[in-house]
Amino acid sequence: MKLPDKIAIMGAGSWGTALSTAFSYAGNPVTLWAHTPELAEKLNHHRENIDFLPGVKLHEQTEVTADIAAAAKAAGVVFSMGPAQFAREVVRRFRSHLWKGTIVVNAAKGLERSTGQTMTQLLQELLPDRYHKRISVLSGPNFAVEVARGLPAAAVVASKSKAAARWLQSRLSSDRYRLYTSNDPVGAEIGGAMKNIFAIAAGVIDAVGLGANARAALITRALVEIARIGKVLGAKKKTFKGLSGLGDLLLSCSSPKSRNYQVGYRVGRGERLPEILRDMINVAEGVPTTVAAVHLSEEHRLELPITREIFGMLYEDKDPRDCVRELMTRELKPE
Repeated sequence: MKLPDKIAIMGAGSWGTALSTAFSYAGNPVTLWAHTPELAEKLNHHRENIDFLPGVKLHEQTEVTADIAAAAKAAGVVFSMGPAQFAREVVRRFRSHLWKGTIVVNAAKGLERSTGQTMTQLLQELLPDRYHKRISVLSGPNFAVEVARGLPAAAVVASKSKAAARWLQSRLSSDRYRLYTSNDPVGAEIGGAMKNIFAIAAGVIDAVGLGANARAALITRALVEIARIGKVLGAKKKTFKGLSGLGDLLLSCSSPKSRNYQVGYRVGRGERLPEILRDMINVAEGVPTTVAAVHLSEEHRLELPITREIFGMLYEDKDPRDCVRELMTRELKPE
């Protein structure tokens, strides 16, 4: 597969900035698109994302621009970044500037709140048919700051096109960032989106002081709920045992570095969601994704008890202790 060398990353938040560094380690020319001229100017001036990822210098070969047409033009690969709730607008802006053979990769980890769509479903809706076969997903247990600093990390690049997945793997992998391939893009992004909900739950567990046993039970039963949604959307069950499923879930539920964990911790301490979100610079994808997941559960008649209780805490001011009590006293059943 022959593609232009240029890699375009549509979003200069913490994750987009981290990926620009990771892909530069592999020797790729990267263009990073910033959503405002002010942010692009600041990035170019400091050569550091002091707003979203302070302390990490941009690679000398990374180009930063606020011109979305220039960023997409002649790029062999375009990464569609988060936040998921703004992806539709961004894709509409860059789609007419894509090269005819470009691989479009979703690297956001969320569901669209208003439609319940995954990001690949959104891409298929908005992009011309010629791009559909190569649509891919990048997902895995990756904290942006660690990837940006070159600490060892692994992820999955998933696509229905084996050639696209292999090209991305060979081109973007380095001695610091190792990519595995998968033919299950739906599973990869469902795992990445849903884990954010359960990271909120993990934060609540620690804030309330429920202990390690509760966290282990959460992670185990969370995998069941992820697999239930994945099944109705056409994902493969084995995907959830890998990096984009269990791996990402373990990371996000086990570290205060997760912004979703931080939301849950603060909810568990008695703070209200609007206050928490006002204080945050980065987006916690689990907050809107919880709404989308509940809608999907109702549409497909799925039993997602943990997800539903997280929704209650976030949007119905339900006391975390009441949520735990209801989960623990549900009807007894086989595992």
